[in-house]
Amino acid sequence: MNHAADLHQDFSTGADRELSLTPGWIVPFWMIPAGWLIETQIASSQILLALFWFGLAIFVCMQDLKTFYFSYRWLSVFGLVMVAGFFQPLSLASRLGAMTFGAAGIVGWRLGKMGSADVLALLAMGMYLGFERMLAALLVACLSALGYAWASQTSMVPFLSFLAYGFILAMFKGYTLIEIFYSLARL
Repeated sequence: MNHAADLHQDFSTGADRELSLTPGWIVPFWMIPAGWLIETQIASSQILLALFWFGLAIFVCMQDLKTFYFSYRWLSVFGLVMVAGFFQPLSLASRLGAMTFGAAGIVGWRLGKMGSADVLALLAMGMYLGFERMLAALLVACLSALGYAWASQTSMVPFLSFLAYGFILAMFKGYTLIEIFYSLARL
């Protein structure tokens, strides 16, 4: 029995499924936050800031989907997110509570289950969003990543792409998403 050949066959089958899934779902996947962006931010003075964050999240998603790797140049982007977080009207307890998700991600990184970019993004996003909206971002990211893994039948998921997606949704509709999740949990 040749285990290396079996492993190669399983890996190539999973990669083929993943590649066939990627082009078709990316446009409708990003249409939900785009619709919310247009609906909620177009009439406000925050439209340029919203477009900046939305565009940045799409760039993060595209690179993560293609390469599963981030260069150290992206540290400046994570730093920008953290600095922008200081301008959000959040309590220190909310920021620190949200950043604990990133601190917990260090365990996943040490076990080889998460990338270092995922952990840094969790820390930066937690600083920006605060606990409630970060919880919404993580729920959206985890649910969409599980859907991706199930549909592509792969165990390797570009999680930073789904974190960026959850970040955008939580930035615009985070408190609304938390209310929806709470109402579903009460059922």
